Amino acid sequence: MTPQKACKNAYSVAKDILYIAHYSPYRHLVSNEMRVTLEYILSRSEVGLRQLDKLHSRSFVLNTRYRDKWLIPGQSLQNALCKHAIEQMTREALSSGIEQVIVLGAGFDPLSTYLAQQYPKVHFFEVDHPYIQQFKREDPTLRSANARSKYNQPDRDNLHFLEFDSHRHDLIRKCRTHAAFDDARPTLFICEHLLMHLNPALVSHVLACTRTLTGRGTRILMTASEPPQRLSRHRYDPRPLYQQWLGAPVRWHLDSQHAVHFLQRHHYQLLGIQHTTALKTRFIAPTQQPKLQGHLYLMSAVCR
Repeated sequence: MTPQKACKNAYSVAKDILYIAHYSPYRHLVSNEMRVTLEYILSRSEVGLRQLDKLHSRSFVLNTRYRDKWLIPGQSLQNALCKHAIEQMTREALSSGIEQVIVLGAGFDPLSTYLAQQYPKVHFFEVDHPYIQQFKREDPTLRSANARSKYNQPDRDNLHFLEFDSHRHDLIRKCRTHAAFDDARPTLFICEHLLMHLNPALVSHVLACTRTLTGRGTRILMTASEPPQRLSRHRYDPRPLYQQWLGAPVRWHLDSQHAVHFLQRHHYQLLGIQHTTALKTRFIAPTQQPKLQGHLYLMSAVCR
């Protein structure tokens, strides 16, 4: 995936979250912190400000509603469910003693930005391609007075950006040469919407890097996708074409029934699996159970 296409995919996820926050009956899934911080991040660049303008257009709202109802049922909702669950699980991990959080392929995810303010003794690292990170770093020349007054938030000393290009950089060396990184700290890695877009060899490499960097006790949260044949035996599945259009095709699938064995091969022990259909039941009232494709799921694991 090229950096430009990865950026397009990151903007798509960001707009899905903000769509849920502004126009969905399930807006409780997107906290005010997440909404405001995400809008703040997008406001840091002219490109992001244009995306915010599109968000409130009639055509965007109608197109998103049509996609979520007819093309890919619950696409925006499943992204919001994952974000909501990951935030809860990250807060639980921080309460249990995690002192370092590393988000791989962070995109425009706002989680580290506001958690770094709430947990000043914890170090947060966002690892992503410099092409994407340029839109998250502060650039006062590109920010309007309105954006400054509405979204301005202080930068934190415990929030670090690691520019990483897999074609030019070594992840282990990149982390270890950063002054704030400490391999002795209890660490949580977050891989949301990342591994599924890598080929299987790169997935194995990423997991090996996490294990090498911080060793036994390392925690990891990741999203994975069920194989298409498990969910689409009797109907047309538009997801591959949609992901291709975004420039982020799914290259790695993992049958959740094989997750234990897969993680064991990488020296991780499975702690839990939550499909988005289960998250829907958990976070949405029984009287409001919208349709979801249900191919995404969250895995939590610990290195042994």
